[in-house]
This record gives sequence, structure tokens and C-alpha cells, in this order.
Amino acid sequence: MSRRKQALNTGWELKPGQVGPDDPTPWRPFKVPGQWHVDGLPDHETGAWYCLRFDAAPRRGWPFLCFDGVDYALAASLNGKPVGSHVGYFQPFELDVEAALVEGPNELMLRVDAPREEAGPVWPYRKRLIKGIFNHHDCRPGAWHPHEGQRGNTGGVWAPVRLEWRPDPHVADVRVTTHLHGDEATVLVEIIARRRGPGAQTEAVVTLLRPDGADVVKATAMLPLGQDRLVLGLRVPAPQLWWSWDLGDQPIYTLEVRLGADHVTRPLAFRTIAEADGTWRLNGQRVFLRGTNIIPAQWLSTYTPAQIAEDVRLMVEAGVNLVRVHAHVNRPEFYAACDRAGLMVWQDFALQWSYDPTPAFAAEASRQIRDMVRLLRHHPAVVAWCCHNEPVGQEATLDPLLVQAVLAEDASRVVRSHSDFREHPYPGWYYGDRRSFEALPGAPLITEFGAQALPNVETLREILPPEALWPPDWERWAFHDFQYEQTVWIAGIEPGDSLEDFVARSQAYQAELLKDAIDHYRRARFAPVGGVFQFMFVDGWPAITWSVLDHLRRPKAGYAALAQAFAPVYLSLRLPTPVQRAGLPLPADVRVINDRRTPLLGVALALALVGPDGRVLAEWSHGPFDVAADAQLDLTPALKVALATDPAWRGACSLEGVLAHGDVAYSRASRPVRLDALPPGLAAYKAVDML
Repeated sequence: MSRRKQALNTGWELKPGQVGPDDPTPWRPFKVPGQWHVDGLPDHETGAWYCLRFDAAPRRGWPFLCFDGVDYALAASLNGKPVGSHVGYFQPFELDVEAALVEGPNELMLRVDAPREEAGPVWPYRKRLIKGIFNHHDCRPGAWHPHEGQRGNTGGVWAPVRLEWRPDPHVADVRVTTHLHGDEATVLVEIIARRRGPGAQTEAVVTLLRPDGADVVKATAMLPLGQDRLVLGLRVPAPQLWWSWDLGDQPIYTLEVRLGADHVTRPLAFRTIAEADGTWRLNGQRVFLRGTNIIPAQWLSTYTPAQIAEDVRLMVEAGVNLVRVHAHVNRPEFYAACDRAGLMVWQDFALQWSYDPTPAFAAEASRQIRDMVRLLRHHPAVVAWCCHNEPVGQEATLDPLLVQAVLAEDASRVVRSHSDFREHPYPGWYYGDRRSFEALPGAPLITEFGAQALPNVETLREILPPEALWPPDWERWAFHDFQYEQTVWIAGIEPGDSLEDFVARSQAYQAELLKDAIDHYRRARFAPVGGVFQFMFVDGWPAITWSVLDHLRRPKAGYAALAQAFAPVYLSLRLPTPVQRAGLPLPADVRVINDRRTPLLGVALALALVGPDGRVLAEWSHGPFDVAADAQLDLTPALKVALATDPAWRGACSLEGVLAHGDVAYSRASRPVRLDALPPGLAAYKAVDML
């Protein structure tokens, strides 16, 4: 028999609070999948009872109650009989209901708890809930405010529920190990079976299908009497390799596993990933990481496949080749979309800042991080596991245990103990100014950096009511994550006389910081910088943060800046000072960076000096020329005396550059410059030769 499924996503009722299910408090209809805060219980912070009355089809197999995600702790009973419990927000799990399910009418009762942690003794420094940014972060409702920071509770049955009838025995899990050697690959497929008792010998058949659906190879073996594990080996000739989108294609094979009457499939791709001294290699090819951090939804029930597809598309269009899923585990659909798009994933575990230091918590965290690895290890896009974000003193206690737990499940990816403050430089936002990026803070791998920017005026008007919008109600803005001190005191962005002006200057500041910082890091490509992750890509709720897209996916100026700075073929254009002497050649420092694994042939550089009125004052060109694969080419010597200016030119200009092959433009760059002249009494003195 094949698996039969019955969806259980309609007809649910809910009773909020700590009352018992028999309390006279009335039941209310409630959405499943759904989460309390966004589906009718704003800021509910204790727990709730769920009830579903349904008719079960005639029994045909072994019945399981399957949950794709419940936040945070669940206890279930069916027809008055306890059938199991679960703790953790992101894991799919199943409960054996053979002893409780009846043909015809059934009553399913769930107790779901996702409590607010006690402020002071527990939250925020000794947290116990493993929810990462869904429980404590500066980008969620209330930010890190000691009393407001747990607003917007994410509790609830946030993913689908179903009944599933399975054969006995059936496939409980499939673990795949691949090894590339020469022109072939060896694939080991471990089948973990579930059976009621010793049973009989059962035939297992594993078939690997090419991306085009054709059979590659097949293996058959018998699952012996009384055993629940079997390993089969496959030899795959000339496997097609999975690459990130900027380096190649994304061929995804299909692994079919049959165990007796049961049948499951898994995606499978061939690729290797390794890291040494900050340099990462995909399939042996050096790859510069152009990354971002993402927290795309504050309530996972609202994150739809369409929005996932849009986010992945927008990241690829911005030149991002690796996304860091920041301090949480997202929906499985997100990882599948990244597989298809060739967008590599750095996967954080759901730990943010500090937690309960007890061994009991360490044991629970170890259990849940293994769940995470088992859930996501079949996704080729996932290239790295990171156990903890900014652990605040637990680097030597909790985090080494988590590394061991990860390695017990998967040693084929990059594994990092934690992402540390040292690799999260924020000059120009939390301290200093953005010129500090010249020193390459955080190298060799910069996993966070950036600056806040206000959303567009239209979005702000949807986030805040008019009375809080202008003049700003700073307390209301802070609840939506806006940081006044950093914006005004450090970045120097004054609110000014209008909301429109404030938005324009805020977005311009973020865009310039991103362009400058990324330019410095990309020029230091592999000497010593191996990659850089902007923080962050999109808002997961109506917020004012470091994102380059607001929660409605409306771009800020920073999105275009990110796309320009992250182009796989990148034109880097710099001037040593913002003011240059008219009449002398512009001392432009021009470099072309090719992150691809194929050379650029016959490209040309066009430069133009554009005056304050938009008029082109001068144009220069260079080329055609070639740029090697995975290389940086310095064009400065070739342009040293070419960029002449007229002594009569004055005022604010911009130096614009385009790198192209025919009509195909690979990259664009611009730098502001003001042309001026020395006073008459100094004009005869020789200027310093900056060339």
C-alpha cells in the first residue's frame, strides 16, 4: 500500500489561557495553520487549547498524526487518550495514534504553550526557549526592551496537520552520504525503518534518477528480520555538480526509496564545500561569499511560497550568492527554493545571545540542533551550520557541545561554533564612522555589518499613525526597532523639517555605507577577506531596521547599492579625496573583479565626468581587454594620465563608469567628486602628484 493522507486544517476551535478544556469559557473558531498574534489573539502570551472533531476514513495501515510545526510545546490526546508530546518550534514531528484513532468521528485535543519568559530572572540573560530571533532580537516587536521585547508572541500551530496511514514497516528516515572521487561518486543510503515488531524480511530498493528523470543506478537488499537499519551503496558515473547560481547550474537528482509497500523520495545533489582560513571552496573552486542576513517573517504561518519565491529572486537579483538564515530555522519551502535557485545557505541554529547555563539546557539544545540538521541536511543549498549567534560568554561552555551534536549528524559541511561580535563590525552605526571600513574590520569573514535606514514614506504611513509619524513619537518608533542614538548622534542623520527629507537622507546614508564598505572588502578579496554578509535583507514585520527591503518588499536606496556592490563582475572605482583640482587628471583607482569561474574576454571600460546639471563634461574609454576567471585586474596604471579635466570646470560632479561587452553591461560604478581651483596666489605652486 502507498501512504494515505488526510488533511486536518479546517474546523479547529481554540480556548485561550490556562483554563482546562472543560472550563465553561466558550470555544472560538481558529485558523490552522495560524499563530496567535496574527490570527486574533494579539500579544497572547500563555497557552491555548485546540480542539478538532473529524471523521477518520476506514483504517488502511498504521496511523500517525503528523505536525509540520508547532510553537512551542504541545501535548496531544485523541478521544481522551494521551498520544504524545513535543517541544520545539521548528521541527516536524509525528505521533503514533493507532491505539486511540477510531473509524468515523474522533476528537483531537491539543494543549499548546508558548509562554512569555519571566523578565529579570530568565529573560533576557538566562532564556530557556530555543526560539532565537522569535524570542529575543533587536528586529522583532519591542526590540530588546526589558518589558516590551517579547511582544508579538509567535505561539500556535503554525504549519499543516494531517493524518497519515503507513505500511508496516515503513521508512522513518533516510540519511545519505556522498563522496566525489575522480569522475564518479559513491552514494551511501541509510534507511531507518519503523516497524511494530520483529516482522519479516523486507525488500529495500533504492533508485537514483537523473535531473531529467532517467534512471542512473539502482540497488536492492533485504532488511533482515528484527532490524531497523540498512545501508545500500550506489556508484554514480560522471555526476553533474550543483553550483551556486553565479558559478554554474543546479542539477538536482531524485532518490527513490522503497521498503516493502512503502515509497518515499528525497532530492539529492552532488557538491562539496570546504573552508580554510576564511576562504571557501565549492566543488574545489574558490568562491567569494557575497552574503546577506535574512529574517523574512516574524510569524512563519504568514510566510507563503509566493513570498519565499519573491525573496529568493530579489536576493539573486541583488547579486547575493549566500544567505545567512539569521538565528532561526525557517520553513522547509525556503530551503527548497534556495536549492532550485542556486542560493547557498548559511544555517544558524535558533540561539540568540545568552541562555540558561545549566546542563539541562545544554542537553535540550543539543537535542534540538540535531533535529535541525536532520531536517535540512538533504538540501544542497545548505553549506554551513552555525550553532549560536553572539553567545555572550557561552563560547567555551555551551557551544562546543553543540558542535559535537552537529558533527554527529553531518560532517560534510562547514561547521562553526558561533558567529561572534568580532566579525560583526558596525563602524558608522554603533561607533566611529564608515571610513573605518578601510581597515577591513572583522576580516577574514564579516558575517554582519550595515546601518539602519527608514522605509519609504508610503510604508512608514502604513506602519505608524499620523500622530506618531511627524513630528516623530520616538517611543513608538523605538518599538518598531528604530535606533535614535545611532541614527542622529553617530550617523549624524538629523530629522530635519519633513518626513520626506528624513527618509531621503537616511536611505542615502545606508546606501553609501554599504557601497563603501563592500568596495573595501571586495578589493581585499582573499587577501584576507573571504566573504561579507550585509545585515540585513528584508523586514519580517512592520519595522524600521537595517534592511534594504521593507516588510512589503519595497526597496530602499540600499537595495540598488547592494546590487551594484555585489555584482559577480564588479567595477570598483575610487578617488583618494572628494575634492580634486580642476585641470589635472583625475587620480582614479579603477579595478575589475571577476568572481566567476570563467574569464571575461574583450570587455571595455567607459568613463564619464558628469557635471552638476547632468551634462557630460568629458568621456574616456579603455579596452577591449580580458579579465581572468576568479581574479582582480588593476586598471589604474593604464588610466594614470588619461582622465584629464578642464581648468575651467567647477562644482559637484560625478565620475561614472560602465564595464561592458558590446551592449551587455556587467557593472556600473559612480563616485562623487567636486572640482575646484586653488586661490590665485597658490595657483603657481605645484600640486602634489597623487598619481
